[in-house]
Amino acid sequence: EGEAFVRQRLTGPNAQIDYTMLEDQRDAGARDYIAIGLPRSDGNVYRTSWTTDRDTGFSDAEIERLLALRPALGVVVELQSRAEMTKSVLDLYLGREAGRRVYAGDIKRGDGKTIHSVLWMCDLRGFTSLSDRIPLPFLIAVLNDYFEAVTGPIHAHGGEVLKFIGDAVLGIFRIEDESEITEICERALGAAELAVANMHILNRRRGREDKAPLDFSIALHVGDAMYGNVGAHDWLDFTVIGPAVNLCARLEALAGNLGEKLICSADFAAASTSEMRSVGSHSLKNVERETEAFVPI
Repeated sequence: EGEAFVRQRLTGPNAQIDYTMLEDQRDAGARDYIAIGLPRSDGNVYRTSWTTDRDTGFSDAEIERLLALRPALGVVVELQSRAEMTKSVLDLYLGREAGRRVYAGDIKRGDGKTIHSVLWMCDLRGFTSLSDRIPLPFLIAVLNDYFEAVTGPIHAHGGEVLKFIGDAVLGIFRIEDESEITEICERALGAAELAVANMHILNRRRGREDKAPLDFSIALHVGDAMYGNVGAHDWLDFTVIGPAVNLCARLEALAGNLGEKLICSADFAAASTSEMRSVGSHSLKNVERETEAFVPI
């Protein structure tokens, strides 16, 4: 409340313990406690706390020295705090790897690299008609429930969500070493099966609330894609592009047409140890050759 510091003795005749936390500090061996405010450039205050196990507590000279360091410590803490906040925001909006690269200065248009990975694409069915039927706030709630159901499994199985494209989710599971491709395919498949289970649970809840069930599908493919910056000189997007991404998107659309929740490319089926059955070869938009698709048994 504007004081430079607050002191509470934890032992001795002048002991003053107003908070349970201070009792814990005392039980851990602390004898004296000081909370010191550190000024921020925006006028707010950071707070630091200091304890000592010396029986006599802090000396007046030590308190004066700590108070004299407030401006310098405030600058250091603010820089570190803002750096951590920036990293967190970048991770939240761009994904962990893209956020890390942008923070490191990888922001030149055209910068990118080819990565080999399992690509994940999923999409809601009938989202356009749904958006016409319900108010926008409820529509956002539907999207949040759906995104929570499908992105949680991606992260839990070591994948990365690159972006939301309307109601679609684009994710990747990086293959850094070809010897790990089978394991990574199994992790991606496990994530997809968990997402299907999550959506089933979500639809049971929606049923109890007299709401229509949500339909969706997932496609998994193994391939190379360019991962990097694209866009205009004053607005960039970090994403993956290439024929493999297009194929994955087309497979996802095929899954909806076939009424399948989960569909896999021939490349994914070949790399996976899970049993698959073919659902035939199909002509996909903007894909030159007919593509054979598989579903887990």
